[in-house]
Amino acid sequence: MYTQVTLNIYDVEGRNLNTIFQGVKQADNHIIEWNAEGYPSGVYFVKLDAGEFTQTQKLMLVK
Repeated sequence: MYTQVTLNIYDVEGRNLNTIFQGVKQADNHIIEWNAEGYPSGVYFVKLDAGEFTQTQKLMLVK
């Protein structure tokens, strides 16, 4: 089954900093890397929207 997928990075104030992926993916395990060069150390959030499924996780970027 294929579905529309969007993967975004947000800062602690809720601003969308980067859309890492936007497109159609098949339901499966995937690896998508975020090039955090140019972003300072701190807390970020990654939000996955896939069809009707949404999940948000907190990230700690340490340089």
